Amino acid sequence: MSLFSSDKKYPAFTLTELLVGMIVSGIVISTVWTAFHVVSELAQSSLSSETQVEEISFFKRSISTEFQNAQSVTKTEEGFSLLYPEPMPEVNYKFSAESVIRESNGRTDTFHVQTSGIVLENTGDLDVQDGARINGLKISVLVGEGKQDLILRRTLSSQEEMKSDD
Repeated sequence: MSLFSSDKKYPAFTLTELLVGMIVSGIVISTVWTAFHVVSELAQSSLSSETQVEEISFFKRSISTEFQNAQSVTKTEEGFSLLYPEPMPEVNYKFSAESVIRESNGRTDTFHVQTSGIVLENTGDLDVQDGARINGLKISVLVGEGKQDLILRRTLSSQEEMKSDD
């Protein structure tokens, strides 16, 4: 009798059963991994879209409020300047293709908003020179694949209208 030989059978899996089990578990793991990857990409793009919508919404609210409340708005080389009554500081907006920069009282805010065009208007005249007063504003904001136009008009007081006629 040999030490290694035995007529006794032990319960075990065959190599074929082990290979089939490994293949099935590999398919399940790759399916779960793919599903996880797709869901995480969708969540990331959704978060990115939501952030962009929030940024555009905040920009629109800020610029609309400041444009309407300004005592006067004048064109500058890079954008426009908003002037307020004495206790409030001057606010400057500068536009580039990738962002809008707001400067006021030594503080700089950056809106990560893509703009494709800015039209400044002075009582119907679209050819506004630097230093001229602005009564209307149209900013084309890129949103996803399209664009939205933000159109603002200032209501002038009678004193301001007399100044703009000079």
